[in-house]
Amino acid sequence: MLLAAYAEVLGAWSGSSALTVTLTLFDRRPVHDDVFRVLGDFTSLTLAGYRPDPAAGWLAAAHALQRRLGEDLDHRDVSPSWLLRELATRTGTLDAAVPVVFTSALGVGDQATPVSMDMSPGFPERVFGISQSPQVSLDNQVLESADGLQVTWDAVEELFHAGVLDAMFDATTCCWNTSRPRTGTRRCPTCCRRRSGPSASGSTRPTPTSRPGCCTPLLRRRHRPPRRAGPDRRERLGDPRRARRPRPARGGRAGRAGRAARRRGDRHPAQGARAGRRGAGGARRGRAYVPVGVDQPPRRRAQVHQAARARAAITDLGPLLAAEPLARPVAVSPDAPAYVIFTSGSTGTPKGVQVRHSAAGNTVADVTTRFGIGPADRVLGVSALDFDLSVYDLFGLLGAGGAVVFPAEDERRDAARWRDLAQTHGVTVWNSVPVLLEMLLVAGLPSTLRLALVSGDWVPVDLPDRAAAAGIRLIAMGGATEGAIWSNAVDATALPTGWAAGRDSGAWGSVPYGFPLANQRYRVVGEDGRDRPDWVPGELWIGGRGVADGYRGDPERTAERFVTRDGLRWYRTGDVGRYRPDGMLEFLGRADQQVKIGGHRLELGEVETALAEHPRIDRAAVVAVGPRQARRLHAFLVGDPGPDLDAFLTERLPTHAVPPRRTVLDALPLTANGKIDRAELAARAEADGVATGAAPDGELEIGIARLWAELLELPAAPLPARDVAFFALGGSSLTTLRLLAAVSMRFGAEIPARRFLAAPTVAALAADVRTAIADADADADEETGSV
Repeated sequence: MLLAAYAEVLGAWSGSSALTVTLTLFDRRPVHDDVFRVLGDFTSLTLAGYRPDPAAGWLAAAHALQRRLGEDLDHRDVSPSWLLRELATRTGTLDAAVPVVFTSALGVGDQATPVSMDMSPGFPERVFGISQSPQVSLDNQVLESADGLQVTWDAVEELFHAGVLDAMFDATTCCWNTSRPRTGTRRCPTCCRRRSGPSASGSTRPTPTSRPGCCTPLLRRRHRPPRRAGPDRRERLGDPRRARRPRPARGGRAGRAGRAARRRGDRHPAQGARAGRRGAGGARRGRAYVPVGVDQPPRRRAQVHQAARARAAITDLGPLLAAEPLARPVAVSPDAPAYVIFTSGSTGTPKGVQVRHSAAGNTVADVTTRFGIGPADRVLGVSALDFDLSVYDLFGLLGAGGAVVFPAEDERRDAARWRDLAQTHGVTVWNSVPVLLEMLLVAGLPSTLRLALVSGDWVPVDLPDRAAAAGIRLIAMGGATEGAIWSNAVDATALPTGWAAGRDSGAWGSVPYGFPLANQRYRVVGEDGRDRPDWVPGELWIGGRGVADGYRGDPERTAERFVTRDGLRWYRTGDVGRYRPDGMLEFLGRADQQVKIGGHRLELGEVETALAEHPRIDRAAVVAVGPRQARRLHAFLVGDPGPDLDAFLTERLPTHAVPPRRTVLDALPLTANGKIDRAELAARAEADGVATGAAPDGELEIGIARLWAELLELPAAPLPARDVAFFALGGSSLTTLRLLAAVSMRFGAEIPARRFLAAPTVAALAADVRTAIADADADADEETGSV
């Protein structure tokens, strides 16, 4: 029972219920008649495997361990050291070790001549003791003493976070106290205790979810003159493409669009920069909107239309302007769908996340109240309508009486243009993935900006200080499309000084996830469906009011990802995270093949499915390599697709999902169990993406290549090839700005961004630098004056 309790605790804190413990044995063999007269240490070792049945109870797990240990002891002539060497040989790893030990002196000797571990009363009280063994991280020692049980843990404390050993020891004693025959539970209560308070669930706040829907504040708001934020300020803030203020509920183009769409069907896809008006039109008429990006290929767009069961597609507002406006918004139930946003699907088919009004309304109301969004606020709409951050742009800002400033389609990746638009139109709120805010920081911040909401990807640890230096409050948020925009937040500019360097013996790799939003909750769950203790990674589950209805028209995937436990409905995110002792959530990455490319969530399986559909490709595998802020796709193909692959893929995938690098192989490498060896492919991609092609030629090209490697966090050797594209190595708009700034400082050459983007290679950039330096020298040699 003691060994089973120890294994239970180790399983809870290691994240794996199946494990192996090194067990010490007092093994005095009868090799000589006088062997029992010999003084010495006759300790030997054996390995005790703990493989509990998840469906069995606590006693069943202990009984199974007892039976297995009895069988293993019959083979104790096989030494653990030999077994570990064989394991290391077969697996090709040196990590085969069992550094946790259970040492028991219980039952040593027999009833006639028991071995006492008690010291003579003449000895003084022991105040400190330690035992040290090489390659042992933790040794649990138990013995009988003074008619009781003495338990000692010897550990290498530097291997454990602060407080973990104390929590594990407390959990072990709790298991002893609850391991009675009537206890049929699989786990003892303290091992996998359920968190409570703000770490597990957000505050319970009243939200307008009992009203007709998430857009109620927008629909019920009456028209008022906008506050002037600059000279010549008109209601539409200049260019009608770039700003929208809520119209009165009786009319406006949104109302007309909604009325026209109501005549034709229940849902309408929307596209383009003017799609915000179409989405609002659907909301006014009480129908869900389905945004479809203008850059989506025709095949994917058709898949979205079919999966959404859309009856109307609004692509041009012109014919709708003459439609009779609605007299008032159409009342809808809080449980009615508000929108359906399609995300990448692992089967190659996009999946539509259907979110009801009450779910989205809870998030919108909480964020608006929490950060004081009001009529004076404006946001720059850099997020496309088919990205769920835009839901808050529309219904958060417009619902609070604010405005949305839309850049033109050709300005969506122009940070300098963002800065000018934000300054001109008085933008106060920023809402985007972190890399877009970094681009704005490089281009220059508008003086009007006060609040930045960043989400959808890793938030770099240096971003809060950079934002605070500019006087901006930075809020890092997280969640999933299936959780109604966001489910958690942390005020990154309010984190304590030195938080990133080390916190409770653990450094942060990115800004923490923080705590759940109001009426939402989180769990960190293991493979057995039970909660993980502090510091132990597990899958993040989202619960509460923000959980989506599921995937539209896809009950199988809905049942897989949306589960009910203890009467509560949860969404299994597939993300990996853990709790810190202060209740802070930490995001650790993805558990499956889902990756982030340029801020877009992408299933590698969708890309592989599109590649496999090519008639001349037999098999395909795709990996994402490079630093997490600049991930890039690399495809490995069996078969020769020919020159038409780009055109083939652009008909099936969005631009960010088309792999810029491809390698043709005779066969894909496989692991020992027959699966594709993605680790080997990733290693090939890292090397192939950098070194393929001719090496840099000359001192200037070598210097530029080293600069690329530094900015893109590539290996120091080999250097990037002179003809490889900057973006194929993981370059982005942000790193382009940094590269050109570094080139200016190091080589004294000002290279326009458009010129570099026309030929983004080491060789071309070196040629541009030579030309710029020569032109500057020629200008310096010229003399002007009268003759």
